Amino acid sequence: MNENIVEKEFNYDVCLSFADEDRTYVEKVANQLKLEGIRVFYDKYEIVELWGKDLYTHLDDVYKNMAQYCVLFISEHYAKKLWTTHERKSAQERAFKENSEYILPARFDKTKVPGLRETVGYINLKDVTPDKLCKLISKKIGHIHREKYFPPEPDKLIDYFEIKDEQVKKEIHSRAHDFFSSIKRLTPEECNVVYRFFQCGCPCELPENIHINIDLLRGKRVPLEGLDATLPQRVDNLLAEPIDYENYHLFVRGFLKEASNSKFYKIIFNKDKTGGLNSVFIP
Repeated sequence: MNENIVEKEFNYDVCLSFADEDRTYVEKVANQLKLEGIRVFYDKYEIVELWGKDLYTHLDDVYKNMAQYCVLFISEHYAKKLWTTHERKSAQERAFKENSEYILPARFDKTKVPGLRETVGYINLKDVTPDKLCKLISKKIGHIHREKYFPPEPDKLIDYFEIKDEQVKKEIHSRAHDFFSSIKRLTPEECNVVYRFFQCGCPCELPENIHINIDLLRGKRVPLEGLDATLPQRVDNLLAEPIDYENYHLFVRGFLKEASNSKFYKIIFNKDKTGGLNSVFIP
């Protein structure tokens, strides 16, 4: 494979080029790819993104630069369309410049397409279901390692809780997504504080009362294997601003930046019977 392809970060794992007459099949492929966590360019997913754009210029950029692979769904309808011709030419320019396996032909019939040699390997869709084609595309893309990625369907999380009710599934998805979105806004130091909560927090009175001993938060007691040795100092730095013992409230620096749910970031310090700070709560 061309080294430039390996090093480049693409917006999409695959883009789909097809005629509207073939949409029923292609949409099933797109939906399954999305469920697999594959970033797919499919026009119905891009309605807001495409709104107001110069489509001639934007689609040229998409099919030439933005995806790792491009699947051409070839049919008699595909060969006659102006927009599919535009998309195909953009994809062919990329494939020619990089001399790579960028274009993945999938044929509904034997219609000839300009610039696409008959010697190029293709998938015969007469014998392939949308689900099977999705698996083939996924295999072609290979293993995808992504950071800060939330799957479209958190099936493993739902299976873990053994949830069958559809409404409860939606609630789990919504809460997990909100939490994930909040975590993405945090700095690495702030993420360490939240991680410390999960690692050392008291299991009593959950989920209403999430709390942890201050010393455990700072890492001054029970150091855990694999824990970042600099965490105590970094937590101290976050908590370095003077604590108002009469107020008992402190907003950790940066936690409220661009927050959609300020309650998640509120840190409350309580006095214990000796007058010292004992616990932290995230309500």
